[in-house]
Amino acid sequence: MKKNILIKISIILLIISSILVNIFSYFLSEKQDKNKRVVLDEETGEEINLIVNESDQDNEPVNKETKRETQLENKKDIKTKRITESEEIPFKIIRKHNISDAKTRVRQDGINTIIKRTYEITYEDGIEVSRKLIDENTQKGQDKIIETLIDFKEPVIEEVEVDDKDKPIYETRTAYNVVSEEGENLGTFFNLDLAQAKQVEFQNEGISTSINMTEDEIVVGYEKVLKEVIVEEGKEVWE
Repeated sequence: MKKNILIKISIILLIISSILVNIFSYFLSEKQDKNKRVVLDEETGEEINLIVNESDQDNEPVNKETKRETQLENKKDIKTKRITESEEIPFKIIRKHNISDAKTRVRQDGINTIIKRTYEITYEDGIEVSRKLIDENTQKGQDKIIETLIDFKEPVIEEVEVDDKDKPIYETRTAYNVVSEEGENLGTFFNLDLAQAKQVEFQNEGISTSINMTEDEIVVGYEKVLKEVIVEEGKEVWE
């Protein structure tokens, strides 16, 4: 009697276990179906099963096309090149006075200042995205300076006596020429004593000489004339 009761209880437990196993399998398969998505590969036409997490169910499925677009974004056309730009800054005009009808002159010519800057520029798909200054060179110019004549002093002229080279004054003098035996003039003197002393010197050296006397006209001066002479130069004041 007891044995039959135990057998019945065992059968009931087996039935209950089988039912529980089936229920668990059903819920498990439902959960897998919810996490499974099927997408179509546009190139091959094949279906692709994708398993996604519950937290990602609201996101778009990741397929080959999405991966391809991501790869294209990562393969942007990035180029860099260097360019040099020039900036020209005009010179200033410096002028101390501005007097109408006054005489002026340029003391210093003006030169523009030139600044050259070299940049390294980065382009993405032909669009500039960054610019970096890597060199700067300045060619410094100079200001233009204009001066004005503000004062002028006339030169100082005076009449003074000067020699008129066209009117020499002559005087007749006796010249004593010491001459060698060959007729070479060894010296001319206007004093007989000086000529004789020179003759003695030559005789002591063993040179025979003679003294010839001549009457010569020599220039002893010039007639004086009055002439205007600038004793102080004129002065111009420029500022």
